Amino acid sequence: MEAGLQGLVAISDSTLVGGGPVLAIRPTSSTRIALAAAFGSAGGVFATRLELLGHFLLDPARRRGVGTYGIGGVAWVHDRADHGYLVVGVGAEWSPGGPRGWFAEAGVGGGWRLTAGYRWRWRRGHSL
Repeated sequence: MEAGLQGLVAISDSTLVGGGPVLAIRPTSSTRIALAAAFGSAGGVFATRLELLGHFLLDPARRRGVGTYGIGGVAWVHDRADHGYLVVGVGAEWSPGGPRGWFAEAGVGGGWRLTAGYRWRWRRGHSL
């Protein structure tokens, strides 16, 4: 299990700037399924962005240093209207096999998508 907080910028016609929680599970050591929410502003109105993303971790056991991963999934955005997007990108995180660390992501999906945040990780009964 993983939980975290993120800031998000989706640069498009009405750039969304926001932040919110991220929850994830790792069904295998090298895959992660994440549900993220961002609440903020786009074009001067309140906006919500929900994402369901799959991550493929290239070095999931790394306990020190930076690990990288690929991202694919879907996003739903509500501002003045509802929009759906496919999301693809890349990410980097500190210590993917450790109990916590920062992350940063870049990609596309409803414009250029940039996120940064912090994750805490644990296994049932103990920390990773």
